[in-house]
Amino acid sequence: MSFKAFDLIPVLEKIATSSSDKPKTIECLDCAAQNLFIGTADCYVFHYVFDDTVSPLGRTTFQCSLLTHKHIGMKKPIQQVVTAPTINRLLVLCDGIILMFSMFELEIIVSGFKDKLKGVNFIAKNENPNNFDPFAVEICISIARKKSIQIVSVTENKIIPLKEITLAEPPFFMAADAGAICVALSNQYRYCMVNALNAKVQELFHYEAERTKGLIMRIRTEEFLLNGPTDLMGMFVTSEGTSQRAPLTWSFSVEALGYSFPYVVALGTNIIAIYSIVSQDNKAQRQTVTFKGGKLLLNYENKVFVCSNKELYCLVQLPYKKQIEMLLAEKKVNEALHLAHIAMETETGSERDSNLLSQVQQQAGFIYFSEGCFRDAGELMIDGGLDPRELIVLFPSLLISSWTFLPSRDLHNIKDVNGLMKGSKTFMAEAKNFLLSFLEDSRRRQIYVECKVEVDTALLKLYAEINSPKLLELVTTENYCAVEDTEPCLMKYKRYHATALFHIYHNEPQKALDFWKRLCFGELVDETFPGLPCVASFLSSVQDYDLLWNHVPWLLEKNQEIAIKVFTERPSNEPHHDSMTHTRIVEYLQQKFPVAQITYLEFLIFTKKIDKEKFHTHLALLYLEQVFSARRDPSSSVETIQKAREKLRNLLEMSKLYRVSHILSKITEDSDLDAEAAILYGKMEQHDKALKILVYKLNDFKGAVRYCNINSKDRDQNYRAKLFHALLLVYLKPDKDIEPFVQPAISLLNSHMQDFDTVEVLRLIPEEWSIGVLSRFLTGSVRSSLHKSRNIRIQSELEKQNHLKVKVASVVSQKGTFSINEERLCQACRRPFNDPAVARYPNGVLTHVHCARNKNVCPLTGRVFSATEQ
Repeated sequence: MSFKAFDLIPVLEKIATSSSDKPKTIECLDCAAQNLFIGTADCYVFHYVFDDTVSPLGRTTFQCSLLTHKHIGMKKPIQQVVTAPTINRLLVLCDGIILMFSMFELEIIVSGFKDKLKGVNFIAKNENPNNFDPFAVEICISIARKKSIQIVSVTENKIIPLKEITLAEPPFFMAADAGAICVALSNQYRYCMVNALNAKVQELFHYEAERTKGLIMRIRTEEFLLNGPTDLMGMFVTSEGTSQRAPLTWSFSVEALGYSFPYVVALGTNIIAIYSIVSQDNKAQRQTVTFKGGKLLLNYENKVFVCSNKELYCLVQLPYKKQIEMLLAEKKVNEALHLAHIAMETETGSERDSNLLSQVQQQAGFIYFSEGCFRDAGELMIDGGLDPRELIVLFPSLLISSWTFLPSRDLHNIKDVNGLMKGSKTFMAEAKNFLLSFLEDSRRRQIYVECKVEVDTALLKLYAEINSPKLLELVTTENYCAVEDTEPCLMKYKRYHATALFHIYHNEPQKALDFWKRLCFGELVDETFPGLPCVASFLSSVQDYDLLWNHVPWLLEKNQEIAIKVFTERPSNEPHHDSMTHTRIVEYLQQKFPVAQITYLEFLIFTKKIDKEKFHTHLALLYLEQVFSARRDPSSSVETIQKAREKLRNLLEMSKLYRVSHILSKITEDSDLDAEAAILYGKMEQHDKALKILVYKLNDFKGAVRYCNINSKDRDQNYRAKLFHALLLVYLKPDKDIEPFVQPAISLLNSHMQDFDTVEVLRLIPEEWSIGVLSRFLTGSVRSSLHKSRNIRIQSELEKQNHLKVKVASVVSQKGTFSINEERLCQACRRPFNDPAVARYPNGVLTHVHCARNKNVCPLTGRVFSATEQ
């Protein structure tokens, strides 16, 4: 495997009391704060101090110095050495007896414990006890012959038993953490989990004793790695008896286990294997190292000591950054990312690279990008804060002409995207879509400030290539597209409308209008161009009036109805300019744009409410001409003519500003515009003529009533009664050879009885009419008269009451007396009265006459008096 997590470094090539002495056989070892203790087969304890340094090339070397050694006075091999640096003690297990020494001098400490307890076969130090004591170390002792484990507290001069837990079988190997003790039992070869707090024992699983060695390794808080249940498997178990990780698969029989986060080290007879506990694939094995005669493993910080019978080595974990580089080289992205997160959480000081995670995310993103996994690539590049230029540079066609950015060589080895295509157009399309999305997201990130020209220009080129609707949005809103690159690109893809909008954004309206003109006349074609309304809308807001008048003519020639919006939709706060006066515009339109002229005059009269007589008269004449033209045109339908007349009548009825006589002179007797003539006569107060036209010529009785309603609007009741009486006269006293209009007259009387003087009506109607014909009118008239009479009486009585109240208030106010002397002061200005004329308010306040400015409001208190109080 090319990946390597550890280097195997020599530490001690010979364990001996002197250079001439034979090498000792290593049986056990422990380490604390660069103090290495080794127990030998001939009952010696060696104390070395080592110094591990890293060369400029990154190679770790060990320098070891022998401080002292001691023969403990026993004959059998030393089983274990256990350091307790917080209390400066070293525990030595030999021949089932625990001895305690001072850690540096190796002087024995008499504790009396060895005489009380024998048959110990294993010691497990609890690095994370539930009850922490800075002056003691908690250890677990297994006693095979008693089938029990004891929890003891070791102080400087005592070994104090805390608890004994009995097991079903003899224990021979264990590991402890917090309140959990994982134990390997010997008879039936099984593992169990012991709760140190309540002494409960939970059986885990059996293992094959013939081929599997019982081994336990603490991984993290209350989690352990157990060798088994076969010789080719390792199981992770928590204190609750469950497994939260997938098991590890060994490739050989394991003799010892070590751990350096996030790796497990397995020692075989001739090999060392490294396994990752964070691997997300089935192949957790990351490295193998040939090592003959392997015997023991010892965890120390992020290192693992490895020894054979005579020699000592150390597995030194490579820097995370180096490991990550190798994982990325093998395209193991997820594991590299996981390791980067671990590095950020665990590394401190000079080893910590604050940019490591972001750099790994960016590198991983490019790996996914090269494989076509664009979604994953985008997420990692965004999370890693990738400079968008690092991605843009892979697309040569998207670079700006003034490109100066130099890409990082550490992120990838991709020359450009063409090298990844392998002839696949689909890959290129997907890559560009990915880049487009990434650049859009980049505009919302802080990095955009540093590369906005490159990002916006690349976006514009991508939008132009695929004809995206977002292209128009980009060129019309704030952007930093390189001008020298933008127009050639837009012209290349024939995005003429976008080119025009880009010129407008850069304050070049003449260039924009030239493009639009060519589009309108078909010289250029662009399906995104909205047409004339777009040009009219732009010109309606232009303040350059020379530019406006240069382009309005051709726009009017194309479509008068749309072009007139240049004048009718101008800003409400537009300053006055001589070239944009209403008269100037009307005169210009009058030359050859009648449709636009009518629309503009309608805008002035109906929308702007301009009250100039010449505009109203002009529009009336144009409406009249439209009617005449429609009648002269054989192809005009009746509906068209009728609509033209309705517009004319509406204007004649609504407006009071046009020259009536001038309009009337244009309507001849044979023009067949009697309704319009009636309206004009009405404007001249010639109501008889108007009503006779409506009744005698047009037989439009509803129109005659409507005429009376319209012309009596905002007039008093007498005028209204006079107008309706005139209509009744027209009905009942017609000209010669015309019969009276009896039925319309009766209908008028019955529907508008409140608008007639009953006496005058009775004088006018023929004597031969029966009462039944007029019963409705007479009944309504009587009711109306009675109602008016009663209202007048009520109003009279109310006025009498009001008059009486005023008289009473006057009498009351006149009854009171007051005196004026030299000492009395005006209550408003606080000056004496020098004149006998005095103002007195109803509440008794006296002031000078000139101080009483408002007789209804007291100047002293502000009280407002009602009419009855005055």
